[in-house]
Amino acid sequence: MKKQKFGIIAVLVVLYAIGWLAFFSGRTQAGVDYAQLIKNAEESAGKRLYVQAAEFYKAAWESVPDVDIYKKITNLYDQYYEEEHTPEVLGEYMDVVGDVIDKYPEVSEFWDKGIALNIEAGDERNAYKLAKSAIMSGISSELVQGEYKKLKYTISDGYKRFEKYHTADNGYISVYNGEVWRVADNRCNEMSAGYRYIGPLSDDGYGLYRNDIDLRLMDAVNVIRARYAIEIDEAGVYSTESGMAPVRIGSTWQYLKSDGTSAEGRYEMAGSYVDGKAAVCSEGKWYLINEAGETVSEVFEEILLDSHGRYLNDGIILAKEEGKFHIYNEKWEQQGDFSADDADRSPAEGLIAFASGEKWGFADSDGNIVFAPVFAGARGFSNGLAAVKDESGRWGFVDEEFETVIDCRYLETGYFNNDGACIVSTDEGSYHTISLKYE
Repeated sequence: MKKQKFGIIAVLVVLYAIGWLAFFSGRTQAGVDYAQLIKNAEESAGKRLYVQAAEFYKAAWESVPDVDIYKKITNLYDQYYEEEHTPEVLGEYMDVVGDVIDKYPEVSEFWDKGIALNIEAGDERNAYKLAKSAIMSGISSELVQGEYKKLKYTISDGYKRFEKYHTADNGYISVYNGEVWRVADNRCNEMSAGYRYIGPLSDDGYGLYRNDIDLRLMDAVNVIRARYAIEIDEAGVYSTESGMAPVRIGSTWQYLKSDGTSAEGRYEMAGSYVDGKAAVCSEGKWYLINEAGETVSEVFEEILLDSHGRYLNDGIILAKEEGKFHIYNEKWEQQGDFSADDADRSPAEGLIAFASGEKWGFADSDGNIVFAPVFAGARGFSNGLAAVKDESGRWGFVDEEFETVIDCRYLETGYFNNDGACIVSTDEGSYHTISLKYE
């Protein structure tokens, strides 16, 4: 019995020894193969057989994965493309870099090469996608950051021009081409037939339309919801919740109701209804009214409206007392000690533009100054961008780091919407859209 046990143990020892011998032998052979592959790669590179050298390097990487091997491969293709500046070599190089980015997404050098090669190939859209992916992967190299910002704010100009316009939260605009008004998307593709007048649309698509028959309230699918036997000169945004739309007839503003009648009040200025209240001006004084036309706030020198006529946005109100604008919450409690000579707010949430003397800066909704006044003019932030005016009187845009990302070359500007589009003017009395090209 003891001899049998001893025999089994002896067999196991032998098998164990054989296994280790095979393991070390395999490693030794792998080492020999790796070294030979590296040597073959170097010799091929010396003969300027770049693709062959890359094949040897890739085979070596399969044996011993090492990021330095792929750095050698990309360096090979640098030389290859420098010698043979052809689309074919560039395409091969881009494929190699795409492969290595997948393998080593943490190495900024490879992302830099990929972005640069796509720009070289004229594919800025893919270069932007790469830069965006690089940032999401935690890459912060100077090239990645610089190209990302440059490409992100590359714009395309709409070719259609118009004389007047109204913007809407839903991305549509009402435009007048000198003959008729139409509803269009943010690239000015026409979405409706021609009318004598179209007011601004609400975010759910309601608006006032005037043709040769009458003035009508229509919804997003062009169903007529009310008719009015009056002429108007201007309209504000209709509130579906309150069923009211501000309109101007001559120099007087009033409200049209969804039942086809007019509310009683008459004002020097009238804003859109928000949460059952609207800001109005009468005899030079501003205050809020409810849906019955009753005064429901203190009186102010001015209540600032956004471009859609709203007094309340992002939970705050900007109103003027004793010649200065202050920030209030919905309960009319003043936020901080913010004080400004003038102010501007976009229809979207974002930093407020404010003036101190002749210079403009930016503040948050709590009244904290985020960027001191240095600009000749400014508009509130909308979707990550704010229009600013330089000393020549031209407008451009800054990003949230207050760096100029769209040069000051416009006579007038609006606000960027959620689709990355904005209305601008380069010629007096003429407007067109610009849009972020790659967003």
